[in-house]
Amino acid sequence: VPQGQHDNYAIDLFRRIIMVDAGGLGTPLRTAPLKPLRGVAPEAMRDLNRHNLHAMMFHDPARIDETAIDISIFCGRRARTQVQMHVIPDKLLLAAREVRAPIDAIWAEHDYMHPDPELNVEAIRAFQPQARLRVIDEAGHWCMYEQADAFNHAALELLALPVNDVDLATKLK
Repeated sequence: VPQGQHDNYAIDLFRRIIMVDAGGLGTPLRTAPLKPLRGVAPEAMRDLNRHNLHAMMFHDPARIDETAIDISIFCGRRARTQVQMHVIPDKLLLAAREVRAPIDAIWAEHDYMHPDPELNVEAIRAFQPQARLRVIDEAGHWCMYEQADAFNHAALELLALPVNDVDLATKLK
């Protein structure tokens, strides 16, 4: 969202935002060693998706089940854009500075693409010092899938906390 053009996005309706393993914060980004899927024989598709899920989304390959592979295949077929081009390197951070709601974060301990949970939340704390962080142990980028119970606990804990006051004068500079 270009600065000053947030009115079209109804940002005043948000009471709280919880970022989950988000890119676009101007922090280091690693590129996962993905194998290409285009032109692959159907019988090899599941194995390649399993590889790519482990390379980018899951910390523990034993947690990649058939449903995760089905989701990967389903979403991959429908992708019309490269999502990272819409947020990298710092587009999410620029938009977040416009939001008046408090922002907290949930991060996976082993997020391959966006490592170092503390460094990432520090990008948010630069304009929202009260931002809280919950780290999901033993999880990769899809922490909400790989460690669903821990993720749900962290999300519900953050949602149950009082909404922080945000110093709008500082935030909208």
